[in-house]
Amino acid sequence: MKKIFQLLLVASIIYTGESLAQSKQTKTTNNWTAEDRTGFVAECLTNATPVMGEDSARMYCFCMQEKVEKKYPKVTDAAAITDATLNSPIWKKEIASCFLQPWTEANRVLFLSNCKPEAEQNLGKERGDAYCECMLYKLEVAYPDPLTITEEAMQSKEWDAHVQDCLKY
Repeated sequence: MKKIFQLLLVASIIYTGESLAQSKQTKTTNNWTAEDRTGFVAECLTNATPVMGEDSARMYCFCMQEKVEKKYPKVTDAAAITDATLNSPIWKKEIASCFLQPWTEANRVLFLSNCKPEAEQNLGKERGDAYCECMLYKLEVAYPDPLTITEEAMQSKEWDAHVQDCLKY
């Protein structure tokens, strides 16, 4: 099963690297852009959803995008990841950590249904959806129990950092 997920990740990385190599934007900068992030997640979702379902795939793909970007700040370097790289003990651990899903599907659906209308109004449909899905991932990692998200937490610097990170999508 892990082999399938590694192959899904490789396919997403290859797609990202190939599409960026053809992009004018890549010629001017090697840093990940909103287009790079959404392209990676979209391709990952296309490959992972049939295997693990939409809800699990969404969390897995956002998690892996974040890990790949952290390890490879230059998106073109991420395209060089191979199956051998993903079979290393370090990457096996990273991949396994992306399968932790403490929130229930009902929690996720509720969050997205509350987040998307306002985000879409302020950011447009595509960016609003990406923002909310990113925030869902960030909050699920930071607050394994959704009931621990308080008004105080939403006023914290950590929360602001999550918002700023997700506005990059």
